[in-house]
Amino acid sequence: MEAQGDWTSTARGMWLWPVAVLTGFPVGGLIADLVVDGVERDHDKRR
Repeated sequence: MEAQGDWTSTARGMWLWPVAVLTGFPVGGLIADLVVDGVERDHDKRR
């Protein structure tokens, strides 16, 4: 029974990493964009 418990924890970790990467990169990119550019309140200034 112990081998089955080890397999389920391994399987859980295998799908958890891709989910963490797919959610982490966009959030990190958004934070980096806010740090570099800041929050633009008036969008007409870009034109």
